[in-house]
Amino acid sequence: MNLLKLPNVSTSASANDFATWYENARQFLGLATVEEAQAQVQVVGDHDTMTELVRQAVLKWPQWQFKLKLYSSPRFVEGDNGKIVKFVITDVEVNSEDGISIGKIYANDRWKRYGGSDKTVKLRNARINKARQRSDCYETKDWKAAIREMKKTFYAPTVTEVMEEAKSTAWTKMRQISHSPQRKIDHVGMRLGPIALDYISASEERMGVFDHWCRLKGVAPADTMQMLTSYSEERKNLNTIVGVQQAFDNDKTVLVVKTQNGYILQFDKDVKLCDDSTLPQSIRAKLGMLKLVEPSQVVDGVGCRVNDDTFVVVSDETPQT
Repeated sequence: MNLLKLPNVSTSASANDFATWYENARQFLGLATVEEAQAQVQVVGDHDTMTELVRQAVLKWPQWQFKLKLYSSPRFVEGDNGKIVKFVITDVEVNSEDGISIGKIYANDRWKRYGGSDKTVKLRNARINKARQRSDCYETKDWKAAIREMKKTFYAPTVTEVMEEAKSTAWTKMRQISHSPQRKIDHVGMRLGPIALDYISASEERMGVFDHWCRLKGVAPADTMQMLTSYSEERKNLNTIVGVQQAFDNDKTVLVVKTQNGYILQFDKDVKLCDDSTLPQSIRAKLGMLKLVEPSQVVDGVGCRVNDDTFVVVSDETPQT
């Protein structure tokens, strides 16, 4: 069975890659045409367990899409049974019928303590990762066991899982976007002194006096005024970010995930589904403002746009639909 002929199978390789591979296969096999080479090339896993798992999975779930990642060049094998050309699968991305990623399959060689290795397959997705304590994947030598695990764990995320992932992403993103202003503040602070900076940067008058004094004494860089202005601006920026972070940490925000059909809203542990017509008025205006800014941006008193589809909206009360 040539997996590449099935409608639910695709690969990461380009048309140019395949043209080169099939021509090399034709020459190696001593065939007259590329079409003959295409008929003889085998599409297999890195080992037998991987091969059988992929074959069984693509037939068992025809509604899913399987994207095969192949080695950068085929294997040309010459043995007692003649010449064979193999396109070798290293891993497979599995998507649901809606195009949502539901897991990945990997071929693996697991080394034994006393020599040799086991030919295993690994299954990974967020659901498996969360359930397992000692590793981030399910690993087995038995393709049938892998099929059973896929049946249990390879399906589209539930609403709860979507919101858990969104909350984790929002938590991480809001800390990441605070790094840049924090680094700038630390850099300036190390040169001029944190205590003096807080006092001096409190007003333009103080900054001007300090700059004038530094110039008279010749004890500070020529760009002192520029550094102080930058410090003051970054301090305001950081205060805005921290304000939204604290609201998020204290459950004073609404987590909003935009979906194909509308929105999922979470306030504390209360989760609601709504569309544009039922979106709460208390959320609508702030969400509209956040849609106007780029991802990773924070708006004072409004919230944070985490990515294209995830928003943190500052709110003190449960939104009413």
